[in-house]
Amino acid sequence: LIDVPQSRYSGKNSADIRMVVDALDLAYSKGHVDTFALVSGDSDFSPLVSKLRENDRYVIGLGVKSSSSELLVGNCDEFIFYEDLIRESKKTTALRGLPEKKAEAFAQLIEAIQALQRENKDTLWGSMVKQTMIRKNPAFNESYYGYSTFSKLLEEAAKQRIVTLEKDAKSGTYIITSLEEGRPV
Repeated sequence: LIDVPQSRYSGKNSADIRMVVDALDLAYSKGHVDTFALVSGDSDFSPLVSKLRENDRYVIGLGVKSSSSELLVGNCDEFIFYEDLIRESKKTTALRGLPEKKAEAFAQLIEAIQALQRENKDTLWGSMVKQTMIRKNPAFNESYYGYSTFSKLLEEAAKQRIVTLEKDAKSGTYIITSLEEGRPV
């Protein structure tokens, strides 16, 4: 969407209303448009996000961590904070020197963990991370990267100091506790 201000309307609310109307018009009239990106942290857009999601649209929000509404962050399918975009460039440092396929698998792993962090997930179960990786890349399969199980991929990532793992005492499954050499999840 491109907001084109009109001279007969003024003020923040008229621009917000126009953007909401345009987004819903797109959602209802253009079935092939399945993803919306909203660059705002304003909770006033929460009803729009809810309506888009009701209509099976994927909504990505983008905003500043200190001023983004928790309601809006929680309503979006994915919310990216500007501050986290800076950290994205640092992930390549941890992957230098690894074989190409491993680096690709670990890059997807890091991306999935960061997406779940943006969604404020409390506990990052290995299975949750794998489902996020599949959601982002439906063709993802750990065996393509040389791992017999997803747990083996996680164990290798821990060995490479990309993630820190804990094993759940009850289920025996992995929980990711930190990313990139001790940074808490």
